[in-house]
Amino acid sequence: MNKPRILILCTGNSCRSHMAEGILRAAAGDLFEVCSAGSKPVGFVHPMAVSALGEIGIDISSHKSKHLNEFLDCDIDTVITVCGKVDQSCPSFPGGGNRCHWGFDDPADASGSDEEIMQAFRSIRDQIKLVFEAYAFGYRNARDPLPISMQPITFHPLYMTRVWGGRSLETVYQRVLPDEQPYGESWEVTDRPEEQSIVTTGPYAGRSLHQLWTGHRDEIFGTGLTGDRFPLLIKILDARDDLSIQVHPPAGVAPALGGDPKTEMWFIANAEAEARLFIGLKNGTTREQFEAAINEGSVADHVHAVRPRAGESIFIPSGRLHAIGAGLLIYEIQQNSDTTYRVFDWNRLGLDGQARQLHVDESMECIDFGDYEPGMDCPIGTTLATCPFFQVDRISLPTGGALTNPDPERFSIVTVVTGELLSSNGDSFHAGEFLLLPRGASPLAASASTTILQTTLPG
Repeated sequence: MNKPRILILCTGNSCRSHMAEGILRAAAGDLFEVCSAGSKPVGFVHPMAVSALGEIGIDISSHKSKHLNEFLDCDIDTVITVCGKVDQSCPSFPGGGNRCHWGFDDPADASGSDEEIMQAFRSIRDQIKLVFEAYAFGYRNARDPLPISMQPITFHPLYMTRVWGGRSLETVYQRVLPDEQPYGESWEVTDRPEEQSIVTTGPYAGRSLHQLWTGHRDEIFGTGLTGDRFPLLIKILDARDDLSIQVHPPAGVAPALGGDPKTEMWFIANAEAEARLFIGLKNGTTREQFEAAINEGSVADHVHAVRPRAGESIFIPSGRLHAIGAGLLIYEIQQNSDTTYRVFDWNRLGLDGQARQLHVDESMECIDFGDYEPGMDCPIGTTLATCPFFQVDRISLPTGGALTNPDPERFSIVTVVTGELLSSNGDSFHAGEFLLLPRGASPLAASASTTILQTTLPG
């Protein structure tokens, strides 16, 4: 039986395509035939490409620079282009069934000393190695599948209409919304009694997050985890109008009020120039002054406001007075709780034409009246927020960079902020997508410069 043939293309067929050919053949030459070509072949294989692969034990010294026309009459199963963003254009090949593109900058364009140029070749080699070994790994597993727990798990989002919502989920992330109403929330990962995340594809397709948590906890999430429900709730918030000024109950107060404690953090995915966050109290505001402001309808005069920028974040402990202002797109990571007490709603009506319920007494029990004028958070290394309930890290990956769980024996939730991630079975994940990376998962590879949030449980 003939092996599938893969053709790797770039412009000059001198550096990148030959390194990819050598790496892929070394990783999976038993599975398919690998060749490379270019649209404008330069006639030689760059000696630094030969040296760079020789350093990792792969010999491409016998490779020749070829024109893609040599393969026009061949049966090609997959065409992979590897031109980077600085290339004018990638070659177009008329044959071949499957198409992939993973872009890498041309190391031959590097300048400097011989050692500096060689370092550029090594860097591109390492990027190519991560991506093409992941590709080979996924192909091999398609023939002999991985344990199902090792592949990323994705869920159907749950869209929530809100009086303050908009259509950014549609315009920014190309989501298909149910109708023309304003949608303010997309629940991406949830295990609430009334709202369940459902797995999209794979062997677990159609199962709820709660079923995974209760029936496959050790296998997917890791050992030693307790609780009746998955402990996090993760959302996208699209605020086209100001949200209510509100507070979430601390653990010491929540049971008496009939609610659940809730601590959260916000990552600013997008911010209009004049957008504001309302956080904490203005300096000097007393409980008595705030209570009087509720009766006078002037609560906003006593709440501190900041102007956040995209890429910033802030931790919202339970008890902190807060509101999201108009013009913000936010990733929210929180405890698995849906308890919110509104203290002021800008004197507006809900989508049903009625005033929304306020919870003044409950709010007064919960507000931290010593929380004056907090600012946006400063990361500590890669960590944006850490508390007893979750840790959120922002990680930047170069093209070809690999992402794994910090603890291979525990899961993480990955949020793509920019760029693209590629799984070992060929699935790709883009900005605004969320995935559960199970215990023992194979690495994800960045097919472009990529920023992600990685959420884990402490301990």
